[in-house]
Amino acid sequence: KENTAPFFAIDKKRLAFSKEIDETFLWGWHFSEADRVHQPDSQSLEKGNGKNRLTHSYYLPLPCEAQPNNMRLAYIILDFLSKKFNFSLNTALESIRNLKWHGRIQQLPDGKIIDGAHNPQGIKSLVKTLQSSFNHQKFTVIFGCLEERNPEKAIEILSQIAENFIFVPIDSSRPCFPPE
Repeated sequence: KENTAPFFAIDKKRLAFSKEIDETFLWGWHFSEADRVHQPDSQSLEKGNGKNRLTHSYYLPLPCEAQPNNMRLAYIILDFLSKKFNFSLNTALESIRNLKWHGRIQQLPDGKIIDGAHNPQGIKSLVKTLQSSFNHQKFTVIFGCLEERNPEKAIEILSQIAENFIFVPIDSSRPCFPPE
């Protein structure tokens, strides 16, 4: 007997995203289905093809250039699961508005930003986000990693935004920078 699992293709045109600057921090993303007009309200009436239909716009409060791709994948999974387990896709998408991802481009009350990017792709996304959000400002980068995380490449990428580095040891059997 052959087991089959559903195959999901990510259609980048399925969801439309627009960046929103947030006065409390960097920014987030409004998104809606691509075949529907973006509306700033949660629900609005759209006229199309002679019919009126209810459309929704959602908000993803995570600042990062990579978040639209992550949300596309989450949307496909939620759409599938909502049909399989009979829950409201709209309710699930509305709840994303309250999402918090601690340690991922998180601004602390004193203005410091912390991020746990741990691979070149994540670090590039962090750098791109900080450059666009802070007009190419330079930062003091506190850096520590495990030896298998390619510290040389990470430092090379972070150098684009670093005014200076503070290197910290990691309490592990595989630290990049041994404790002094």
